[in-house]
Amino acid sequence: MAEGFVIKQDVLVPQHEYIREYTGNNPARLFKLIPNEMQFLWQLETSMFFEDKIYWDRSGDPITFYGEWRGKIKNMADNFTTPWVKVNMQGYQAAQTKIGTATIKIYPWLQTEFKYTNPLYNFLRYFYVKTLYQKQIHEFVKRQKEIAEKFDKAIREMFEVHHVGKEQ
Repeated sequence: MAEGFVIKQDVLVPQHEYIREYTGNNPARLFKLIPNEMQFLWQLETSMFFEDKIYWDRSGDPITFYGEWRGKIKNMADNFTTPWVKVNMQGYQAAQTKIGTATIKIYPWLQTEFKYTNPLYNFLRYFYVKTLYQKQIHEFVKRQKEIAEKFDKAIREMFEVHHVGKEQ
C-alpha cells in the first residue's frame, strides 16, 4: 500500500500562471528587486526561500538574464496544506542604451499531502476533505491570489508600467 498522496492545486485557475512582458529602460534592475519583493509580500522565511536558477550573460549585446525563485509559505500552512510560489524572469537589455524586455511568470500553488494509515481513517479523511476542509482550501486560494496580484502590481510600479504589454 502507498504511503500517502499529494494534491497540487493551481491558485490562478483557469490560468496556470500570470505571464507579464515589460519593455522599457533597464529591465535587469528587476532581477535584484524580485527576491526581496517576494520575501516581503509572501512573508517568506529565509530558510524557505530558494534561488533555483540564476543565469547572467554579459558576453554579448544584448545582455541576457534568467532567474527562478521559489518560496514555501510556512506562515499560511496547516497540517495538510502548504502554499508555494514560484517566479521566473527572463529577459535581455542592450548594453549601451539599457533598453530591453523582461518576461515575468508568477505561479502560486497549494500542495496538500495526506498520509495513509488505515481504510477507516482514509474514508473519514475523504469525507472531511470534501466537506469541511474545502472552506480552508478556498481561503488559501483566495489569500494566495491576492498576494500574487499585489506582487504583480509591485513589479509594474517598480518598472513604472501602468498597463501590461502582454497579459495571459
